[in-house]
Amino acid sequence: GVLNYSRLILLREEMVRQGDGQVPIWAVEFGWNSLPEGWQGHPSPWGTDSFERQTERITQSIIRARQEWGWLGVTGWAELQPALSNDNPRWGFSLLGPSGEPTPFYSALQRAISVSIPEAQQDTSYFTRMILIALLDLFLLVALLGLQASMPWQAWIRTLRNTYEGAPTWVQWLLPGLCLAAYQWLPWTAPSLWMLACATFCFASRLHIGLAYLVLSIPSFLFPKPIFGKSFSLVETLTLLCFAILLWSRLRRDVFKDDACRSISRFRQTLSHWASSMSVLDWAVGAFALVSVLSLFASYHLGVSIRELRVVIAEPILFYLLLRQMRWKEDRLLHLVDALLLSGLLLAAIGLYQYFLNGDVIVAEGVRRVRSLYASPNNLSLFLGRVIPVALSMAWVGQRSRRRLYALVAAPMILCLFLTLSRGGWLLSLPAGMLAIGLARGRRAALLMLTAIVVCFLLLWPLVGTQRISSLLNLEQGTTFRRLRLWQAAVEMIRDH
Repeated sequence: GVLNYSRLILLREEMVRQGDGQVPIWAVEFGWNSLPEGWQGHPSPWGTDSFERQTERITQSIIRARQEWGWLGVTGWAELQPALSNDNPRWGFSLLGPSGEPTPFYSALQRAISVSIPEAQQDTSYFTRMILIALLDLFLLVALLGLQASMPWQAWIRTLRNTYEGAPTWVQWLLPGLCLAAYQWLPWTAPSLWMLACATFCFASRLHIGLAYLVLSIPSFLFPKPIFGKSFSLVETLTLLCFAILLWSRLRRDVFKDDACRSISRFRQTLSHWASSMSVLDWAVGAFALVSVLSLFASYHLGVSIRELRVVIAEPILFYLLLRQMRWKEDRLLHLVDALLLSGLLLAAIGLYQYFLNGDVIVAEGVRRVRSLYASPNNLSLFLGRVIPVALSMAWVGQRSRRRLYALVAAPMILCLFLTLSRGGWLLSLPAGMLAIGLARGRRAALLMLTAIVVCFLLLWPLVGTQRISSLLNLEQGTTFRRLRLWQAAVEMIRDH
């Protein structure tokens, strides 16, 4: 509750919990105010004290940062020389006087940074944690191999697997769901990992259930789970787990069931068959992955870039590979569609509750905008703008017994998307999705979707007079102006480099 120099430690601890331990902190403005005696100008909003007291603080703070805070990359003093106004309280920070002469603060700062002390070492806790995690993984691998070699354990594991596979379908779905909920919300690391292990055991027998929970958990990136000082969202964890399960099952089935020579030969055959079966889309995804990896060589902040590569590029590609390798019947593929629509329905329900009942909305440009779990209504619009066309497609061409259900699911999502008042979502994303559906289904469907698009535009008519809508065509200020300037800046960067 206090804004002081040591608050940096709290910021550092939170960054480590969120997985940003390698990102340095810059204190771009720090210092203490000491106004001259008899000051007649505006009072200092930062407080003020004697010059001797503030000089002591300067010296102690700089020595402490150099000795203890290796993660603090830069400290910038608050003021070199303020605007030439005699009543500006920032003169209480100034390093230079009105005529450019050094102030006593200048000399104090010079002495503080010239003290000969050992510089703080860079924080290596991140690498220490990675080594510990690697050793833990190695221990678990050796333990699993030992258990697999032990006949009694094999029998027990086989019994548990048979019991799970023989349970009613609703139990097979409910059990891993409860385990994942416990993993996500339990505050203790060891019980959380046990719950995750139980869910993994279930997914090893029913991988389609694991993929359905993966799709359902897409919005969970907003709530990362801290484990051993690193944070991973549930959707990341499930992506890696499901891919590892698939990879291990394929290797065990196709490769590691013969002697070494036959295993290598079978592995080559598997790779050859996989390469020959690649589609144009597969090659495009592979090229995208290659370009993304090569872009690391141009990165100024490699640690940040590697994390973005993992979250934004690598894990979605792993999910794509999972879908491509599955040879499932239609009912199991529909589980993934249902999971996606359920995630959109839950977000819409939360957003509508906020909008109509508790008032937790974004008020801007003369309108109230729903945001659900996201910080911005535009983020919610991006997600719903991709889910709603899937719901409309299922309502149009899905199983006859479920079409009305899909239409009912689409309705609150459409209302929620409208209440985001995201101009891109309502005027571009949703119409584009609806038009794609219509063109794919023929002339009659296309005309129907065009009619629906016109209705979408008409629904915005009552809002035309608000700043939110009128600023859309304003090229002098507002978001459209900023986007145009952003694109122009991007073009200039390309020209410069």
